[in-house]
Amino acid sequence: MKKFVLLLPFLFLAVSLHAQNLDSLYNEFTLIKSGGNLAHPVITSSNAGKYKCAFGITAGIRFNYNKFSPQQQSVIASLLFRPVTDTSIVSPSGFFRIHYDLKGTNKPTYNVAELAAAADSAFSFEVGYLGFPPPPPDNGAGGDDKYDIYIQSIAGYYGYTELENTTADNHYTSYMVLNSDFTGNYTTGINAAKVTVAHEFHHGIQVGNYTYRSSDQYYYELTSTSMEDFVFGYVNDYVFYLPSYFDSPGTAFSRHSGYDLAIFNFYLTDKFGLPILKNIWDNINNNAPLKAISLTLEGYSASFRSELANFYKWTFFTGYRTVPGKYFADARLYPILKPAITINYAPPEKSVMMETEPVSNNVFLFVNSSKSSPDSIFALLTNADYLNGDANPYATTHCDYYISSSPAAGSRLIAPGYYARFQSIFPDLLMDTDIINNTPEGENPSVSPSVIGDPFPQPFNYSRHNSVAIPVPDGVSEQSLLYIYTLNMKPVYTGTLTVIKTDKMFVRWNGLDNSNSRLPNGVYFYVTKRDDKIAKGKLVIQNE
Repeated sequence: MKKFVLLLPFLFLAVSLHAQNLDSLYNEFTLIKSGGNLAHPVITSSNAGKYKCAFGITAGIRFNYNKFSPQQQSVIASLLFRPVTDTSIVSPSGFFRIHYDLKGTNKPTYNVAELAAAADSAFSFEVGYLGFPPPPPDNGAGGDDKYDIYIQSIAGYYGYTELENTTADNHYTSYMVLNSDFTGNYTTGINAAKVTVAHEFHHGIQVGNYTYRSSDQYYYELTSTSMEDFVFGYVNDYVFYLPSYFDSPGTAFSRHSGYDLAIFNFYLTDKFGLPILKNIWDNINNNAPLKAISLTLEGYSASFRSELANFYKWTFFTGYRTVPGKYFADARLYPILKPAITINYAPPEKSVMMETEPVSNNVFLFVNSSKSSPDSIFALLTNADYLNGDANPYATTHCDYYISSSPAAGSRLIAPGYYARFQSIFPDLLMDTDIINNTPEGENPSVSPSVIGDPFPQPFNYSRHNSVAIPVPDGVSEQSLLYIYTLNMKPVYTGTLTVIKTDKMFVRWNGLDNSNSRLPNGVYFYVTKRDDKIAKGKLVIQNE
């Protein structure tokens, strides 16, 4: 059955794009619309964000239509029809109509009935529980006023939401398109379809009830990606996009894709409850996203700067730093925050000068290796300039950060023997959080825990030794965690080993990293944790 849609002319908002970007947008749009004739692309960590959701591409085409050449406009117009399929079903709730083919390149490789139930789950949570208004009816464009889902081969993308007609209040009707075959994506099969329908349905809510601005695309994606986990928390597709943030925390919030910052919504809802999500969106019609978040937090008697800094602290405690029962529920699945630079600190003072982007997390690692048991001090400097964060994300703020062994004007004690301070002409925009030996300041940090004995043998030599004995603290547990780091604090081994008791207590490590490979020659830090006690020190490895 053929589906009809009102095409051009269309009232398009002006979006400033250079000709080169327009050509790139045009090429990607035509590829998406020709998906049935394309092989699935190879998706890697470097291009994964590109293939998550094509909503920004399809919206960009519509809002920039008049800027394309006449030849390009002709091709675009020919591709703006709704897909034509041979079959459709209605979801159990009656709110969705799902259109698909029973054969051919667009035939879904997953169970459509399961997808229909998943769509109802997304509606139940996002509309029924969170209280978002549903997308507006489309005046029968898909055969009736149910919200339309089309299943098509779209060559790598999980899916997209297509804006259609402007409503009286300058919002938009829409429909969504899901990939028919998620082969090659991070998540495949019905689970990929489930998180995509939760993701795209919220885009339909966004454009149908709130102002669409291309500059806010990152926040639309942030919200939609978080909806995947709120509705289908067991899938965890969002985890695959987190390295983009954890590798570049100093990049302005609005310059991220949004897929890599879905955890910001997890932080907000853990701290303030789920209703805060709709409260923020209720402020978005008249405000850019970051200002809307700030205004919403004021209603909770909280400040944007403090909550942003606390969120960034949460992002530190992931991977092997995960604290059970604290911070993010899935923190063990997340990458480790990457410092911008590692600095060897020798008392009495060390400083670093930096240019901080608005709404960013600037991470620096100071290693005090002058002590027999080195201390690691992570400085997390938050720039909370939310006004420039949306309007001008390249408008940097200069800051000088100092760490010293004695107090100075403006400094504060962050741990015994360590003082920190920063200087900036805009101090109210910045906030500093310091983490000493993986413990936040003010939370009883354990600086330079005692080492009980020394590793043996030293140096450890692969050709002569089978293992190295590494001391562990006193305790009752029969096991101890062991962490091995390079001198720049890059983790190379994490494991739980059995405690061996002689006249001393230790664990035996075979010298292999987490990939069962030998390590290069050099000096390494070790940390053992047993019960609530920590021991740490250095060991030397030789690889002849």
